[in-house]
Amino acid sequence: MEHHFTVARTARYEQLGEPSAATRQLWLVAHGYGQLAEYFIRHFKAVYAADPAGTVVVAPEALSRFYLAGNGGRVGAS
Repeated sequence: MEHHFTVARTARYEQLGEPSAATRQLWLVAHGYGQLAEYFIRHFKAVYAADPAGTVVVAPEALSRFYLAGNGGRVGAS
């Protein structure tokens, strides 16, 4: 017989800009396998810089983190 239980999770995300009445664009960007939102969002700094009052960029991070090679070193997310 299948059973279920609820698990509370905390998810990470990175954000450029703050939503306001002036916000005209909300970019929700998704990283690829093994990437972290902290580094991925850097690719969108130019988009944000072009219109900082009207643009917000949000990069959610996948819930599972792991070592990219073996048992140590760089970490990625999936």
